[in-house]
Amino acid sequence: MANFTPKRFVKQDAYQLVAPREEVFPLLCPVREYDWIHGWACEMVYSESGVAENNCIFKTEFPHGLGEGTWVVSKYDNENFSIEFVIVYPGMAVEKLDVWLEAGDNGSIIHWRRTYTGLSPDGNRVLEHITGEFLDLMTQWTNNSLNHYLTKGEMLRETVPGS
Repeated sequence: MANFTPKRFVKQDAYQLVAPREEVFPLLCPVREYDWIHGWACEMVYSESGVAENNCIFKTEFPHGLGEGTWVVSKYDNENFSIEFVIVYPGMAVEKLDVWLEAGDNGSIIHWRRTYTGLSPDGNRVLEHITGEFLDLMTQWTNNSLNHYLTKGEMLRETVPGS
């Protein structure tokens, strides 16, 4: 590992949503995501309230090479409509995911900032693959799914890109 140099990828996007922040923010929760993300699955490890909160921990399986991820809610600020996660993919990568909402015309604006750091040569290779067009497609699909749920009150039954 002495010759290993971790790669870092940072990607930030913003999308218009059709509902106000107060309606959107509670949906940014591993439990509530079952309502609006087609194919979502997680294992809740720790939450005092049973939903997203500061220091909540849950696990997911990432099907595109990173494997199981352990998510820690490192910041939960419902007054300022922001949530941050640190996701560890053992031996592969660490992802820092910052999500915040701002008021917008006819709804709100959701901001996604993802910071990926490779932990191994294999992790670097997977990150190179998933942080380009694939990540753009996933982010667009997530926002489409969220807007569909906010508009129709039901999940968008559309396949996850790349699955």
